[in-house]
Amino acid sequence: MEVIANKSIIAVEGKDEVNFFEAFLQHLAIQDVKVQNFEGKDNFRKNTNALKLSSGFDKVEKIILVRDADFGENAPENAFKSLQDALEKAGLPIPTKQGQFTKKEKTLPQTAIYIMPYKGSVGTLENLCLDSILAEERKCIEAFFECMPEKPAEKNLSKAKVQAYLAAKKEPINSLGLASKKKLLEL
Repeated sequence: MEVIANKSIIAVEGKDEVNFFEAFLQHLAIQDVKVQNFEGKDNFRKNTNALKLSSGFDKVEKIILVRDADFGENAPENAFKSLQDALEKAGLPIPTKQGQFTKKEKTLPQTAIYIMPYKGSVGTLENLCLDSILAEERKCIEAFFECMPEKPAEKNLSKAKVQAYLAAKKEPINSLGLASKKKLLEL
């Protein structure tokens, strides 16, 4: 991990999420937050521990771990538990509820966990972004997928719908994160 120079860190699954959250923070005019790519949901445990061992970590005041709920039985709860486990293995405070910071401690940063798209729901960042698309445009995307003889698996459907939406732009782009930075999605 690189030297930490920010007071707050948002740890995410990948490049798209990094770009999305950087665009979102810029939209909100929030500074001094590092969005850190943890390179996949399966690497949170390893990278949370590495983050704690990084130079400059003693200056960090807040850490938010963010990942997709994904799909399947108990998916949001399992995703939340996996991030609690990552924090526990790193010896960091463990939030008991999604979206709430732990209490302030003298030597450790406050931590929070956020599971996308919404509290208690299955899905991904793409599900969250689909909700920002105008209703009329969503109807067009739905109609496109209804007429297709072959459909993506449920776990890939929201990603496919976002890709279809982005492909229909004046300047097509194939990355949700870059589309966020180019303001092709409402934040």
